[in-house]
Amino acid sequence: MSTILEWSPQFELGLGTMDEQHHLQVELINALRVCMGQCIGREELGQLLSSLEQHTEAHFLEEEQLMAQMRYPGLDEHRANHQAFARRVRDTHRRHREGELIEFSTLRLIQGWLVEHLERADRDFGHFAADAERPRGGIARWLRRFG
Repeated sequence: MSTILEWSPQFELGLGTMDEQHHLQVELINALRVCMGQCIGREELGQLLSSLEQHTEAHFLEEEQLMAQMRYPGLDEHRANHQAFARRVRDTHRRHREGELIEFSTLRLIQGWLVEHLERADRDFGHFAADAERPRGGIARWLRRFG
């Protein structure tokens, strides 16, 4: 059985909207876990899978647009990771619609991917974004002299 994923400050990037969207992804995965664990029903599980699919695709698009605007050098690899995860979520939702039983192992894979992605790939982008906001060497010295 999969365990509830607790939100951790280590998941935060310091990018308000992105952090809120990541928090919602965690909440949706936890809701899926509760739904599956309590055998609440196929319809509710389908609604949660649909919500996760829609939210994931919208979030990935917004995150990738931000990365492109900031000229993030890891964008292509990040996008490929997003595409693989989105395919997994879409496939899980499709299999559920076709009547297949979704097992906890599938949920563990989804949950594990999200945790690793937040702690590594998104964290790398968070550091890049924070560095991009800081004034650079000569400019910073100039600003200190006149500010």
